[in-house]
Amino acid sequence: MVFKTLKPGTLNTSLNKSFGFTLLELVITVGLILILSTTLFFLLSPTESKAKARDTKLLTDLYAFDASINDYKNENGDYPDLTPPTGVTYQHEITTYELNATLEYYVDKSANDGGNDDDVYELGNKLTIL
Repeated sequence: MVFKTLKPGTLNTSLNKSFGFTLLELVITVGLILILSTTLFFLLSPTESKAKARDTKLLTDLYAFDASINDYKNENGDYPDLTPPTGVTYQHEITTYELNATLEYYVDKSANDGGNDDDVYELGNKLTIL
């Protein structure tokens, strides 16, 4: 049997090696994660998405209500006295009607709807009743 003799200090060489991360590496990694997550948060913008979803639902309800009003008019000859969906204002006269809704996200639709109020979305056959 042959034994090698080790020089002093060589036995602990493998134990002295460090396998962890330096503080600088950790700070850089955490900083990059924060920058990426902040960017992603602002790109997705949950408040904007919620406002868009609310407006989409409101417009869907508004158009469905408009279709119901016109169906009633075609069958009965005059406009009905109805309670509009939440967020919608309804006014009618004998031969005309108007529906109004305040939008959060699609504000440009309100200004370009042909009505007399740029702050609300107007739908109907006479957009100056309300």
